[in-house]
Amino acid sequence: MQKKLLVVDDDIVALKATSRILQASGYDVTSTTRTDEALHFLERDKFKGVVCDYHMPDQNGSVIVSAVHHHHPETKVLLVTGYREDLPEFLRTGKHAVRVVDKPFTLQGLLQAVHEEIGLPATPPVEAVAEKKT
Repeated sequence: MQKKLLVVDDDIVALKATSRILQASGYDVTSTTRTDEALHFLERDKFKGVVCDYHMPDQNGSVIVSAVHHHHPETKVLLVTGYREDLPEFLRTGKHAVRVVDKPFTLQGLLQAVHEEIGLPATPPVEAVAEKKT
């Protein structure tokens, strides 16, 4: 479980780019575009960290955060959003606060946030880290 991450994003392009850069950095990535499937993964497996888009069409990222805190309180969560002001207060402060990565982000910036939050080294090949916005 040491380097196992769950990535959840309804934007398939962002999901693939995020998953690819994390895999190139040595993480074992499970990814999905649906929160119901993410909740299923969380029920049956343990992850070191979860990278989740906050605004999803079926349910927002707070559902994922609540499930992680309930079932796996040791698992770290990073929420990705372009609208930080939309986050409920409990996700910004207090014991359930999570790290937020603002969109648009660079893949290098996301990698740095994952590394800092998860606490594992992630050194991707230089050519794998393009400074493009996602």
